Amino acid sequence: MDKTKEALYGLIRMALIGEVPMAFPESVDWNVLYDYAKMQGVAAIAMDGLQTLMNKTGFAPVGLDVKTKLQWYALAMSIEKRHTKQLESSKEVASVWHGAGIRTLVLKGFAFAQYYPKPMQRLASDMDCYLCGGYEVGNSEMEHLGIKVNREDYRHSTFLYKDVFVENHKICTTVRGKKQRKRFEAYLRSLLENELTVDIDGSYLEMPCDRFNALYFLQHCHRHFLREGITLRYICDWAMILQRADCFDSEFWNECEKNDLRPFAESMTRLAYVVCGVKAQWMNGDVLLQIQDKMLLDDCYCIADNAIKYGNSIKAHVQMVKNMLGMRWKYKYFSQRSMEIELISSVWSNWVEKNPKINQYQD
Repeated sequence: MDKTKEALYGLIRMALIGEVPMAFPESVDWNVLYDYAKMQGVAAIAMDGLQTLMNKTGFAPVGLDVKTKLQWYALAMSIEKRHTKQLESSKEVASVWHGAGIRTLVLKGFAFAQYYPKPMQRLASDMDCYLCGGYEVGNSEMEHLGIKVNREDYRHSTFLYKDVFVENHKICTTVRGKKQRKRFEAYLRSLLENELTVDIDGSYLEMPCDRFNALYFLQHCHRHFLREGITLRYICDWAMILQRADCFDSEFWNECEKNDLRPFAESMTRLAYVVCGVKAQWMNGDVLLQIQDKMLLDDCYCIADNAIKYGNSIKAHVQMVKNMLGMRWKYKYFSQRSMEIELISSVWSNWVEKNPKINQYQD
């Protein structure tokens, strides 16, 4: 393995699982490592590991110059500050909605961050939420505050509150196309609305149950991986969920099977050990990477500028097609459907099924 990437994984393990600081070879290129950490969304986590290392040894690693170290430290502090500010703004939004009798369940970022030893080190982007039947009332409450709410996407509305971009979901997943997607959406909604939640920092923000978080993460990450690519941050998310969630039973794996997520879940679980040092409780003996695991990990460093918000524009659909055409191998290893079938289905359903119905698939 590349010594610089191996050193990055070492820093991540120090931060996330408290691995004993290791000695790094002089061949590590610390400028490249810093660039990797930025690109992969793990700069604050890796800086935490670096500080642990320096506290242990009393000095910076050979080859790490003062300028890079200061830039890295400043970036890590800005990530933590941004996470904290956005979380506080999200708490304010939840408080407004609570006053209107609405529950605010957080999805993705802020929920996944709660599994980390230091949640503020997880790179934040926006606040995704589900309001348990209060979707339109929640939109109206924001409009009463003079905030412009965009309802163009069939899955969610969006608005900007202070320094946080909010996605208010009426649909959690991508449901156009196959009936099974709608059944999975209905199942996830039942978990959101009926299972116990935990408040975040004593606020009105609620963290969904472990089973929802684990399955929702896999569905969201799998889709990103197939169409764009993922970064090491996603592997760190999965490692932290693996380490702290209590939901990996037959029901969990049955849902993975039914929703074409099991091969991806198994590969991500092996990579969680290689990158983060987290070994799933059901894994015995040595963890040996398979060819698709190595390809997935390599792909994390090749996502470049493929990421795009898939809206309803022609440009977005053209970019989606380009991305998918260049990623056939992903469908070979991680999907029951071929890339061609998925592409045809995706384009067709996006144009034909404008407002998919979910309620009829609820048990």
